[in-house]
Amino acid sequence: MSKNYFPNPGNQCFSSSLANLLVELGDRNMAEVVFMKCRNNPFWSPDLGVPSAIVTRMVSDLTCQKYEGTIFIEIYSCISDQELTRLIRSTYGEKTDEILGIYYEEREKGRIKTYNGITDFNIPAIVMVSTKNHQQNHFMVYAGGTAYIDNGKRIRGPSIKDVDFPGVLEVRLND
Repeated sequence: MSKNYFPNPGNQCFSSSLANLLVELGDRNMAEVVFMKCRNNPFWSPDLGVPSAIVTRMVSDLTCQKYEGTIFIEIYSCISDQELTRLIRSTYGEKTDEILGIYYEEREKGRIKTYNGITDFNIPAIVMVSTKNHQQNHFMVYAGGTAYIDNGKRIRGPSIKDVDFPGVLEVRLND
């Protein structure tokens, strides 16, 4: 049976990926809520999408706290807090302090962890991709094996063991 996935109407790869992950988990109603709410979130930007530093909070906010996320991410373990501040400030300007506050809260809660190329995360998961085609990080769903959902389409790609993603976001029901 074919599933109807949510497209990426432009810099909404995170919300379409989160909605498509929820479709994979069988929660179509919440997927529709997520897809519709993202553009109203104060951290979504039509030019930049969503800051990867706070995607765990975005999962909670967009799903009305029904789901929570843990991101395993490479870059934040490799740079100092000062460099992180500079990086976020250069991209998000006046929202920097708020984004950093959320980032540190999420890190303290254990929702932001160092990514070391692990492949034994919960599937489906949202993977972060850096490519020439995308100026910022791009998000898509890893559905298992060689199956991905990217921009609303189920595609085939390399095995997860053959790819080095800069980040992986696990999403689960909130306890």
